[in-house]
Amino acid sequence: QPNCCIFVRAAGGTVLFEEITALPLRLQEHVLSAMDDPAAGRANGDFTRARDARVIGTSTKALAAEVERGLFLDELHQRLRAAHIKLPPLRERPEDIPGLLAHFAQQAAGSLGRPISLTPQALSLLTAYHWPGNVRELRHEVERAAALSPTGRLDRGDFGLTGPGLDVGGRGAMSEAGVIGPTLKLKPQVESFERNAIRRALAAASGNRREAAQLLGVSLRTLFYKLRRYGLE
Repeated sequence: QPNCCIFVRAAGGTVLFEEITALPLRLQEHVLSAMDDPAAGRANGDFTRARDARVIGTSTKALAAEVERGLFLDELHQRLRAAHIKLPPLRERPEDIPGLLAHFAQQAAGSLGRPISLTPQALSLLTAYHWPGNVRELRHEVERAAALSPTGRLDRGDFGLTGPGLDVGGRGAMSEAGVIGPTLKLKPQVESFERNAIRRALAAASGNRREAAQLLGVSLRTLFYKLRRYGLE
């Protein structure tokens, strides 16, 4: 829940609300209040110390439609749409999956205190899957498999993916010697993910690099460095 601690701790940084449409209207009002006037707050002191916190909301629902249904504040919608990035479903950008897997495996390793890796067969399976729940489903599947794995090396059998989301004979037909093989190392997967994220941020910001840096949550200097590094200047 958005409260004093969240916004104070995020001062100079970012507050991310996943599925922001799930917030009750009362809490939406608090978020809007903090965005409009960080120094203003309720009598009990919530938000009174919030300063310079960027607010990002993610949603799998159309905010405009939720506004029409009376489930989302139009004022908050207008504030959030100042910088809007629309991502296609994960099934339409399978090239992002290896980088996301590397990221989530790294997070799981930090949480569990032991190395987590994926076999080429697991990578092939996960790239073939259509992920109807998008990135959240992918993250939860990696976290679940990592927590249950006795070895930390995740194979096909560690993932219980079945049903219409599995593209048997499609992208899953890639072998270790094909597309999946070269992406096993962490560094190229992360670089590919960063390069695609920068391209999308620049597109959303209509080429404005300062605004793109804000969307990415990095300094302008860092963005310039990565633009040079990835040949995106």
